Amino acid sequence: MVDITFTEDMRQILKSLVGQRLVSLECERLDRTQETYGNLLITTESQKVELINEEEPTEYFGEVEDISRFICRRLEPNEEFRQFITGTRPMKYPLLGKVNTVSIVNDHVSMPEKQYDIQLSMAVILDTDAGETAFLRGWHFDEMITIVRKSDYRSSLRSVAQVQSDWSDDPSSVTVERTLIEL
Repeated sequence: MVDITFTEDMRQILKSLVGQRLVSLECERLDRTQETYGNLLITTESQKVELINEEEPTEYFGEVEDISRFICRRLEPNEEFRQFITGTRPMKYPLLGKVNTVSIVNDHVSMPEKQYDIQLSMAVILDTDAGETAFLRGWHFDEMITIVRKSDYRSSLRSVAQVQSDWSDDPSSVTVERTLIEL
């Protein structure tokens, strides 16, 4: 099985947000949409965590294809956040609340006839005392991150039926198991 979910080290970085007070979100301007390209920065009172949705070479039906995946990393205290889009300054948006829990949505996509299984992280959800903020991936070749604040992220997350059709013209040949993992 191909596994491009968060590594254990990355899960520990995300879990370290629990109990911390959020300060801001930095990314490209969110005027018309609630999407940003490639990466964003979550700042708390004591740390900065970069969330990245970037394509990387991945085994894909016996070949190698660039498939996007979520990764995260902790920035050093004096390290500057750099957006994927060069020449633009990131906008800073307030994020409120103390983080109660961090959860990840993982999809396990299986195509038995083609002998292919892949597991992907599709969302990160911060549950705070001021409400939920979620960061969602789209389909497997898309590097956009959708930001959902003050509404139910489930309505913006690609449905299991959409994921099945992303992977095959015959959705009945694809099974998708979705799990919500609280860190």
